[in-house]
Amino acid sequence: MASYIQIFLVFAKIGAFTLGGGYAMLPLIRDELIRRQWMQEEEFTDIIALAQSAPGLLAVNMSIFTGYRLRGTRGSIVATIGSILPSFIIILAIAMAFSGYQDNPVIIKIFKGIRPVTVALIAIPMINMARTANKTWWAWLLSAACGCGVPQRLADIYPAHSHNSCRCNSIPKPEKGGLQMTFIIVFAELFLTFFVIGMFTIGGGYAMLSLIQTQIVSVHGWLDEGTFTDIVAISQMTPGPIGINCATYVGYDVLAHSGAGALLCVLGSFTATFAVVLPSFIIVLALCKAYTKFSGNTIFTGVMNGLKPAVAGLIGAAAVILVTPDNFPDWKSWVLFAAAFVASLWFKLNPILAIIAGGVAGLLIY
Repeated sequence: MASYIQIFLVFAKIGAFTLGGGYAMLPLIRDELIRRQWMQEEEFTDIIALAQSAPGLLAVNMSIFTGYRLRGTRGSIVATIGSILPSFIIILAIAMAFSGYQDNPVIIKIFKGIRPVTVALIAIPMINMARTANKTWWAWLLSAACGCGVPQRLADIYPAHSHNSCRCNSIPKPEKGGLQMTFIIVFAELFLTFFVIGMFTIGGGYAMLSLIQTQIVSVHGWLDEGTFTDIVAISQMTPGPIGINCATYVGYDVLAHSGAGALLCVLGSFTATFAVVLPSFIIVLALCKAYTKFSGNTIFTGVMNGLKPAVAGLIGAAAVILVTPDNFPDWKSWVLFAAAFVASLWFKLNPILAIIAGGVAGLLIY
């Protein structure tokens, strides 16, 4: 049986090397769980289907399910902390020193190499799931329908961002004698806002961006459109789920613009991150208990058989959506994509080694 330390270290490693959101985490989780014989392929496919169907972020939901499968509720907590801690630390460091990061030529080259490799890695679990789940003609049809429908849906939640907007002045400003109460109000609003976002987000980090943008920019006016767009760009360039990265950065930035010191800004990042994860943790934990109790039930098995091909289509759509000019600027990126795809699918290259190789290749060829 896996120990708590093993669970934490495995998911911390996965979180540190996951670039591209929750779908990019799937091949790393699968490789670790199957290789360590902690889980069988069929059960892993079931858990992906349930994690995708629950509110919250796929990467976090997968961590909760896996941790519960291995060591119960405490295992879920340990796995979740391990999966989000690396990206939390990285985003926090970037928020503290944003000015020299985005335009660093070395970092730009490394990410140019990593991005096409990430797209290739996302496509691998889709193929593995399709082989396992699509055993009938209707299953293949369901996968195709879900795969074709998602790109338009995700396009609809990406409104054009204007960089000419001004930051609204709705962030409470500290006044003499009311400093403590001001920060209490900011923390309370921050927690409630991200708790609601986490509660009503189904579809992963990209779907969460729309809710974050509405709440942070339009409703509360904590950030302007340009600043929010910059945060999204940073979240896409760094390891970890994009929704978690956005929450971490926004939590820091909101407190910084309310006049808080460094310690309170870090606490703001923690508050937003904790709040956005908490709803899905509660819901997914209940699903874990249901899965353990009803996994042999005929009706439950039928529901799972219907979810599996749908999720395979969703993963395939996620890979297609990421084929953009930013991720594939030239023929070199397509070569990196093809090399990573072949090495991972046929030669079973470790996903972490593939990501490292992509970063080194980007540094050398760009």
